[in-house]
Amino acid sequence: MKHIILENKYNKVKASGVIYGPGEAGGLLDKMTSYQFMDYYVYRGGDTIDTARVYGSWYMAGRALSEEMVGSWMKSRGNRGQIILSTKGAHPPMDNMYSPRVNAKEIRKDLEGSLKDLETEYVDIYWLHRDDIHKPVSEIMPVLDSFVKEGKVRALGASNWTHKRIEEANRFAEENGLTPFSGSQMCWALAKYRLMPHDDTEVQMTKEAYDWYLANKMPVFAFTSQAQGLFRKAAAAGGSLEAMEDERFTHFFEKDITNKHIRAVQALAEKYNVSPSTVNLAYFHSNKLPAAALFSASRLSQMEDTLADTDMLLTDEDMRLFEW
Repeated sequence: MKHIILENKYNKVKASGVIYGPGEAGGLLDKMTSYQFMDYYVYRGGDTIDTARVYGSWYMAGRALSEEMVGSWMKSRGNRGQIILSTKGAHPPMDNMYSPRVNAKEIRKDLEGSLKDLETEYVDIYWLHRDDIHKPVSEIMPVLDSFVKEGKVRALGASNWTHKRIEEANRFAEENGLTPFSGSQMCWALAKYRLMPHDDTEVQMTKEAYDWYLANKMPVFAFTSQAQGLFRKAAAAGGSLEAMEDERFTHFFEKDITNKHIRAVQALAEKYNVSPSTVNLAYFHSNKLPAAALFSASRLSQMEDTLADTDMLLTDEDMRLFEW
């Protein structure tokens, strides 16, 4: 399995190119199933788990059910040293996405809570889950830098931040001898979203952003990398958004470009005799931009499909089938 590197002057973190996100662990997925899924991911060669302080709180307010389950699993398996652990903090309250929590008190509160529930002394990658564009980066970066210097975090990331804000934050960090962001996590899929899949505070990859990340060689963790199973569902339905006959799902996507990419994925799946999920992942592995594809699953069969071939690469000619 391909790996990507996130680094700063203190640490180098080597993360899997395919990352499992057990967001429903402890909630929709019971303990046995949660353990089974994480065991299977590791069995297939993965070593990076991505969770968040907020995951699972929609089932039980005040509880980080996903982090609790990940911590319990690592303790039972004795494998903390073999896992690259990624978690996120400073998410707004679930009932008010426009009430930012990006301040020193709340960020530290979330990190300390994560360390407790994950049953670990450090996390490998710590992400701010959302931005507060009204908060100057001069009030944010020193807090994050202190986590690295305290040994509680190895590398920093920004989730759902625009590349312009990341550029501003990293410039401030460089000018003041602080730890910069080493990666970005955002909505990035071969399907073009018309509406953000969860809420409109999410940030989607654009051509401008892609060019900036490529020029700056900054790794991107792509959540919704499989567009919520779109390509697998489209192949089963007949090869287009319209054929799926599920307006509640398909209305999230831009029609023309997404249908073009559905056809391209299907053509490559037939050409190489692999599943659409394998082609979809191969797009990220084959990218000039250092990229990791995050995925989740509600059934083991979905994990088996996703992880069937994590080493496939597409040719330059194949990659030209996809556009912005």
